[in-house]
Amino acid sequence: MVDLKELGLNNRQIKALEMMVNEGKVFSNKIYQETFDLERRTASRDLKKLVDLKQIYKIGYGRGTKYKAV
Repeated sequence: MVDLKELGLNNRQIKALEMMVNEGKVFSNKIYQETFDLERRTASRDLKKLVDLKQIYKIGYGRGTKYKAV
């Protein structure tokens, strides 16, 4: 298994990924913001990093974009 800290993920990103894998959670940017009490821009950066590292993938685009674990 990949050490998520070594990938440079923060605790919030690791928690989100655990929720996606263990609970089948699907996030939108809005749900991610509400779950972790974040500004939109911070949520976007967190999710983009997870996508770039191929830990999650995007479904859709724009306001309807959802994110799921790989």
